[in-house]
Amino acid sequence: MQTAGNATTFFSDVIPDKFVPEILDLVVAAWERMPKLDQRQFEPRITALLKLACVEEYDEKYRTQGPPFFVVPENQIADPVTGKEVARTDLDIHIRSLHIPKQRPYFTFEAKRLNIPGGKRVRSNATEYVGDSGMMCFITVRYAPVFCGMLGYVMNSNTTTARNAVATAIHRRRRRLRLRLPKKLAPSSQKPQDARHAETHHSSGGREFTMHHVFLSRRP
Repeated sequence: MQTAGNATTFFSDVIPDKFVPEILDLVVAAWERMPKLDQRQFEPRITALLKLACVEEYDEKYRTQGPPFFVVPENQIADPVTGKEVARTDLDIHIRSLHIPKQRPYFTFEAKRLNIPGGKRVRSNATEYVGDSGMMCFITVRYAPVFCGMLGYVMNSNTTTARNAVATAIHRRRRRLRLRLPKKLAPSSQKPQDARHAETHHSSGGREFTMHHVFLSRRP
């Protein structure tokens, strides 16, 4: 069980980030294994399918070596006083070889659909992506992993417009998101040549951290 914490409980200053590129690669490779999605498919079911695909990719990739981490879907976050569920993360990654205090995840992804077709218009959903149930979950430390990221499921397959809408929404909410330089959605330092990846930099409670963004396009 994961519990909400204080911003000072981030451990990225003492726990290595060497697994982050591998985790990003795993998610993208797993997405490519996914079955064709209906444009109306809801985010929890997409994430459930992605988790299954992650397990398949993981089993194949690490068949001949010791697996370094494991994937957990929809981890419950409970109020530490009442035990009542207050939230659920979408996808958690735990490292087998590292002791992380309070059994916090090494890496947590929050997922949101983007560019959702409906009738005669497409809803960008970028406001929700950057909002209280999206990026803000990490800023307020509602989720408190060591490393964090957002998954954008691009439902109409137009990754460029989805990414631009998210960039605009991030700019409009830049103060609440506590952005630090370059104070915008920037190319990924982990995957600089891949437009599916991006990152933002934040400060919260005296800590500075990077949020990784992965835009995953539904196959038409």
